[in-house]
Amino acid sequence: MESQQNGHAYESDAPKILCRVSSGDSSSSASNATEMNDCHDSRPHSPVLPIAQYRPLISRINRRIEKGKRWFSCEFFPPRTASGAVNLLSKFDRFAKGRPLFCDVTWHPAGNPMSDAPTSSIMVASAMLNYSGIDTMLHVTCVGLPEERMTAALERAKGLGLKNILALRGDLPEAPEDGAGGSGDVSNGDLLGDFKYAVDLVRFIRKRYGSFFNICVAGYPTGHPEASSYADDLLRLKEKVDAGADFIITQLFFEADTFLKFQSDCRQLGIRCPIIPGVLPIQAYQSLRHIVKLSKLAVPDEIIRTIEPIKENDEAIRNYGIFQCTQLCRKLLESGEVHGIHFYTLNREVATIEILRNIGLWHEDLPRPLPWKHSANHERCGELVRPVFWSNRPTSYVHRTLHWEEFPNGRWGGQMRLLLASSRTITCSILPFALPRRTG
Repeated sequence: MESQQNGHAYESDAPKILCRVSSGDSSSSASNATEMNDCHDSRPHSPVLPIAQYRPLISRINRRIEKGKRWFSCEFFPPRTASGAVNLLSKFDRFAKGRPLFCDVTWHPAGNPMSDAPTSSIMVASAMLNYSGIDTMLHVTCVGLPEERMTAALERAKGLGLKNILALRGDLPEAPEDGAGGSGDVSNGDLLGDFKYAVDLVRFIRKRYGSFFNICVAGYPTGHPEASSYADDLLRLKEKVDAGADFIITQLFFEADTFLKFQSDCRQLGIRCPIIPGVLPIQAYQSLRHIVKLSKLAVPDEIIRTIEPIKENDEAIRNYGIFQCTQLCRKLLESGEVHGIHFYTLNREVATIEILRNIGLWHEDLPRPLPWKHSANHERCGELVRPVFWSNRPTSYVHRTLHWEEFPNGRWGGQMRLLLASSRTITCSILPFALPRRTG
């Protein structure tokens, strides 16, 4: 039976748990074994909870496809300020209530994505996983990086419990202008580092880490802007899948037929892995223009005609975006070819949540099997016992005990691990900054 809790990062095999009654006669011990629900003692009655086991993200995606179950996932990007990081954490918590299958965090090379800053990609992804309990996928771009730095990045992600990677090439570095010490050729190997394309990163991860990471790659329903042709871009996508990618998330599009044709073309080419459509709720005129310019997408005339007269009215634009994206998602789901949808949220929640409610994918009323929020971290999803003090810090508990040597054991972690947090500081959320405790 697959759990419905939080990020769906674990599954229970529902073993029968027995309660053995003490007896001096060992021969009668078998007859004294009764189901836990039939045991009566001083403790209040509660349902028996099977031991949870982590299931890889691709396994859960495939299972939902096989069973015809629908799901959603979301994308977020790191904020620019520490206060923005705290605000983003509150949004993660609200999205967690809707039970996304997973969420991802984008990678910004210019923003030092592997640093300990609260706005770095790795820290935001760790917060999403270990604080908000959402199974998390981290974007990683490879262009310009040597193998040593890529290994360090992946080891850091692994150490934080992140098991899902979206492998991307990233934007090409700007070549020096002629006369400034370079030839102006961006194909120069010194600029590209050890990875020229995303397929190189996929091969590297599989060779070094085997099946530890689930690897996702990007697909382009109308072809990559730099591809020589749509057909050639499909071949490049197949190379990434053949190299070890587990599933595909597409670039945004505005019409259901665009995705359905793309998926059909992929299947004809022999790409059999799950392909998840990525959709963008239109939320503001300027943000739409910016995204379309970056991705070089063509916006359907119907959308342009509708939003042009209301481009100065942000509320009207958002309401139209909710309507348009709801219709798009319904067509995708009704096609029978789509079971999950990935939302590019732009770090905004209102429109995405309303769309999810409209299409029946927002499930906030599912029961919780334990009094605390389950961790989506693969190393702790089977945790059924916590020390008494967890109730004082129900949200930050998982993060605060993340580096304990072993959990649980006789001493609740090593002796030195009890010095996890100084008595003179209060950790603010789980991000790497602290506030002084008032002593007066």
